[in-house]
Amino acid sequence: MKYKKLSEDVIIHPKKRSSDAGTDLAGHSVDVIRSANNPNIIEEFIINTAIAVEIPQGYFGMLVPRSSTNRKMRMINNVGIIDSGYRGEIRARFQFLEPTTENEAQSYFKFEIIGYRVLQLVIVPYFDITLTEEVSKLDNSDRQDGGFGSTGR
Repeated sequence: MKYKKLSEDVIIHPKKRSSDAGTDLAGHSVDVIRSANNPNIIEEFIINTAIAVEIPQGYFGMLVPRSSTNRKMRMINNVGIIDSGYRGEIRARFQFLEPTTENEAQSYFKFEIIGYRVLQLVIVPYFDITLTEEVSKLDNSDRQDGGFGSTGR
């Protein structure tokens, strides 16, 4: 798949195994979002990868954090969707799990984010579906409208 470095010092990590579903992406820089109540606390931050990709038509990119990334932070949306027409920088918004000071955050960025593999990009095919037919009743299924927790624990 075609990609473009948006900075000369971007680190491209090749897949370790051909059976790996995702391509690892490293953090290149971080934009911080400070707490409105306490500007010394970093609540959220955006990891910039300085990489843009050309996802083939009929596919989308699914951006997820690597499992080792979730020790101190979580991705705001849990998963990011990148449409095939998007050509901008791949970025992800994260939140610290605990209140984090400026010094703690900068140390974390330096030793855990910048230059380190923190995200995975998985390319997935999709069906081009459009909502076309409004009906007053949907066909029956074995689940019906059973939602969260409907299958038990």
